[in-house]
Amino acid sequence: MNLTKWEDFEDKGIGHWRFSCIMSFSWRPILSATGYTEYYFDAQSGRVCRVLAAVKVQNMTKIQLQSARENP
Repeated sequence: MNLTKWEDFEDKGIGHWRFSCIMSFSWRPILSATGYTEYYFDAQSGRVCRVLAAVKVQNMTKIQLQSARENP
């Protein structure tokens, strides 16, 4: 995975990335994707409190993944 760009904001950081891999099926398909991950920071602790990832896989529709959990 390659980080292609990083953006800093007051309440979040955004990392843009891309990756490519050869899957271990007998026909050896190549999976390529680009996307970004948003890291939201808690105003009091400064820790990451929410993560949102957007992935675009070549020849497929956009997939959005979200993970949220509270930090201790």
